[in-house]
Amino acid sequence: MLTASSNSLGSEERTQGSSAAASEERADVNAQDGRGWTALHHGDVDGRDAMVRLLVEIGVDAATRDKRGWTAAWWAVSRGAIAS
Repeated sequence: MLTASSNSLGSEERTQGSSAAASEERADVNAQDGRGWTALHHGDVDGRDAMVRLLVEIGVDAATRDKRGWTAAWWAVSRGAIAS
């Protein structure tokens, strides 16, 4: 049986190491999923206006197109969130 005392790093050290690694990395807000959607596309389609505003404020690429060629703004127009 493996016990905590047999680990080379204690849980506190592992936690600190994970936190340090996480703080050094940043999420890619322009990353695309299998449909080509970014966080902005998802926020727009889901009607999460506060999330959309935050993403725009931090510099998301609003011109990114999904696999259908649509930007998040086009999706917003299609759902009636903004006027065309």
